[in-house]
Amino acid sequence: METSLDMIALGTFGFSKSMQDGKVEAQGSSRILMSGRQVVVASSLLHASGFFFGYLLKSLIVPCAVSSVCCSIFGSALDGIWNAV
Repeated sequence: METSLDMIALGTFGFSKSMQDGKVEAQGSSRILMSGRQVVVASSLLHASGFFFGYLLKSLIVPCAVSSVCCSIFGSALDGIWNAV
């Protein structure tokens, strides 16, 4: 019973996170389209750094929910930095 409730909680979190991300992307779609190459490079660097640090820290077991929250926090922080530059 506990496992199925955990799965429901994670699924609900994932769905709401996806909806939130989609809304943010839709609101800034014109800026995203105008940025073009910068968006591709920034997104590629973000994912490459995530894969790199994941590889380095593979000895630590990080649950998916924690990983998703960290990704959101780091993404928001990088967005703030890149907007300031």
